[in-house]
Amino acid sequence: MARWASLTLAIGCLFHGGIAHSAQKKGTKSEVRDPEGQTFRLAPMAVAPRTVTVPLAKDVHLAFDTELLRGYTAWQGPGLNLYGTPFRASKTPFYCTHSGETLFEGIADFPWRQGNIVNEVVGEMPEWARYRGLSDKGESVRFLFEFEINGQTVPVVETTRTEQSGGGVTIIKRIEIGPSSQELSYFPYAILGGEATNTENVVSFSPSNGDAYSVSVVGDVRLSLNSENVSFQSWLWKPVKNDCERTTVKQEGRLHRAVVSVPAHKKPIVFEVVAVFGGTKVPSGNKNALSSANLNWHQSKSKGVSRPAKVVGLDKGIASRVSGNEYFKVEHFQLPKELGLQVTGLDFFENGDMAVCTWRGDVYIFENASGPVENVKVRRFARGLCEPGGLTIIGGVVHVVQKVELTRLVDTDGDGLADWFDCLNQDWGSTGNYHDFSFGPVVDQNGDYYVYRTGNRGVWELPYMGWAIKISKDGKTVDPISSGLRSPNGYGSYKGDVFMADNQGNWMGTCTLNHIKKGRFYGYPSSWPAPKKDYQGRAERDAPAIWFPYKLSASTSDMKVATDERFGPFKGQLIVGDWKNANLMRVQMEKVNGEWQGTVWPLTKGFWSGVNRFEFGPDGKLYVGGCKNSAWAALGPYEASLDRVSWTGNVPFEVSEVKALSDGFELSFTQKIDNETASDPLSYDVLQYRYDYHQKYGSPEIDHDGKLNSKTTLDVTKVEVSKDRKSVRIKVEGLKEGFVTVIRPLDVENDEGDYLWNDEFYYTLNSLPKK
Repeated sequence: MARWASLTLAIGCLFHGGIAHSAQKKGTKSEVRDPEGQTFRLAPMAVAPRTVTVPLAKDVHLAFDTELLRGYTAWQGPGLNLYGTPFRASKTPFYCTHSGETLFEGIADFPWRQGNIVNEVVGEMPEWARYRGLSDKGESVRFLFEFEINGQTVPVVETTRTEQSGGGVTIIKRIEIGPSSQELSYFPYAILGGEATNTENVVSFSPSNGDAYSVSVVGDVRLSLNSENVSFQSWLWKPVKNDCERTTVKQEGRLHRAVVSVPAHKKPIVFEVVAVFGGTKVPSGNKNALSSANLNWHQSKSKGVSRPAKVVGLDKGIASRVSGNEYFKVEHFQLPKELGLQVTGLDFFENGDMAVCTWRGDVYIFENASGPVENVKVRRFARGLCEPGGLTIIGGVVHVVQKVELTRLVDTDGDGLADWFDCLNQDWGSTGNYHDFSFGPVVDQNGDYYVYRTGNRGVWELPYMGWAIKISKDGKTVDPISSGLRSPNGYGSYKGDVFMADNQGNWMGTCTLNHIKKGRFYGYPSSWPAPKKDYQGRAERDAPAIWFPYKLSASTSDMKVATDERFGPFKGQLIVGDWKNANLMRVQMEKVNGEWQGTVWPLTKGFWSGVNRFEFGPDGKLYVGGCKNSAWAALGPYEASLDRVSWTGNVPFEVSEVKALSDGFELSFTQKIDNETASDPLSYDVLQYRYDYHQKYGSPEIDHDGKLNSKTTLDVTKVEVSKDRKSVRIKVEGLKEGFVTVIRPLDVENDEGDYLWNDEFYYTLNSLPKK
């Protein structure tokens, strides 16, 4: 199967969150571009969803496709027009474009061959090739990939630079190749149609719909021209309202390709391909300019170009407004607006610094994050990423799941900025759609990574859309674990098991918490390797561990286990967030008959943006990153936020834990209960309802008799209070498996005559314990 700078905060300048907004004529939308000096941007384009654009000069830009390992187009003019939800706050359009003058545009052909085979077009990366990432250390961005040839790993580094020449533009591709026992062929440029000639080691192209240009090589390689009649298919991604489709384009005619023949070699070699566009200069090169191959730069500590990591303080103090409640206080960091801190990932280093990634593709380090706010400093660690959906620190190194790949961000030279963007894996299909998200990673006890892919707006032909996939520790293999994921924006682990929280929508009656197990299907039609017949829907789904009531959770997000007693009396339970409602919930689970099920309560609200990612700091407090815009609204007032939740020390009178019994439930309390009110069956209301499984968006609550928007009331026939008055066992008649059970101990009091803080909670009763 084919495998699919430093922080500058200039108040008052034309930047917002590192994005430049160019003024346009009245009545048109402003163009959104990266600021000058940014070294790369990974963003979807219609030709290639996995496109990395690199500014070769102020007005010359290259687009590199990491799926086919090809620099497929270059243009002269402004940088990439950034579309998509994080840049425009709208769901469409979502493919980025350029408005410059195209210098060249290649065909969708993998440009490398083993041996001297030329007469074929390869539209997918072969199994023997693997993209390894990029580096922006030094003067130019370098792309690294590997070939497996005769049991030998052959590293290849491609670097592109530009020069102005005689009124035109010269683009130079530098190729460094490790030892190879096999001859290789490389096609740096090609046109379909038009004319091409080869004279004195210069290949000249005259495209039928563009300006002529010429190509030569420098180094111990040979350049030739291959021309042949071909007929093949390529594709172009086309938006269709909120969806997209891969349009097949039939290509036929005379194909002209410049062919660089690379002999088998025992030592690393270097060559350059020189192309001149416009002007009068004939392409040539300086052989003396070829230095020896440097294939291990991403592992070295050698210094690159000096790029000091500028640091900025936060606005002084915590905001005067404090949200939350008497048990959990929510403090709000005052952030410089220029950060654009729409948080999509968050984790702590061992030294207490915090790493945060944003929807727009930046990664920031908050130094002294858990200390006094006046001492917190923030610096940019990386930028140019493609809508990262999560961040985890593993062994002191930042790992990010981008829309299109799992990436390890390494600062090789110690200057405080990531310079080696190590692609651990990109073996999943990507459409570039606004709803094409990737979340994670979760790391299991073996060091393998779990990544979660959205199925919503998916395409069946692309692998792993709607799947939870496990990626081996070395990044080389993918194991599809379970399917049926719609928008799995929540992920984490609980007592050694891996979980995923999905969002309400089509096929999803409400938000769910699912235990990830091999072979399970969670409800949403998923792409290959699921059977194509199932893409229209399946009759049944595996039951979630938790159904979240819509009034508590309209769009479930992150989850973390409360492992520290400093966060209150619920140690060992899950804290779960919700984007739209901008709140936190508490989830306690138990295994019944070998499967997880349990209870959900509200915890606290009052956050300044939609609750998206959070992590416990070394101080035992919960750091919550917020995110929203007009495309996906939330109750919080701002587009971005960073909040800190701490336990006030007050213990709420609360049901701390619920256990299912064969004929009812056992409820444990945080405080001693009043025997008279707690022992009265009339103090408890118990109701049940379920959700429908259908293609429609969401589901009403349905009672035992199938009545919509209704719950069945059950009788509590007996209550037993424990000797220590910290728990009760309630017997309930008519309990049915497969229903959400609402429990309301409305009249239960503690010794002080107080009622429960939360007198309504929800237990997902998938099965009753055996007697």
